Amino acid sequence: MYGGCAGVCPARLFALYNLTRALAGTKRGGTKMAEKQRLSPRLIKDDDEVVASVAAMTGFKAANAAFSLESVRTARMAVGERRDNEAQKKDAADAARDDAVTAEFAYHVKVQGLKDQVIAQVGKESNEAQAVGRKKPSERKSPTRRTAPRSETPKA
Repeated sequence: MYGGCAGVCPARLFALYNLTRALAGTKRGGTKMAEKQRLSPRLIKDDDEVVASVAAMTGFKAANAAFSLESVRTARMAVGERRDNEAQKKDAADAARDDAVTAEFAYHVKVQGLKDQVIAQVGKESNEAQAVGRKKPSERKSPTRRTAPRSETPKA
């Protein structure tokens, strides 16, 4: 709750007034809200509290039908439906991504097996083995031994 206000709070009503002005795009209530950004869960919760406070008022009727309690409740139900739809589509996208990753790994394993088959048939030193991305053993540098650095301490 805002500042310990219980029930109908003037600060909440003023916030609701500013919100309606912002949604309507007028300059008196502030600048128009960015409609492509997600609202914070805190803001949605605060909006729900404002709607609950207005619902508790007896005899309140909005002068503008676009902002009536029924209209606001319908908009809130639409938010819930869209969130459910979003979650379902996100789950479907995640499942599709998992399927794609599985297919990519299966493809990669098959290509590795194909390379092994080429080497098994034509040999490691062949140009065909080099054509499939393998290095010929004769072209590898032989390992060189590193010499340990000598200590500069004189022998006594």
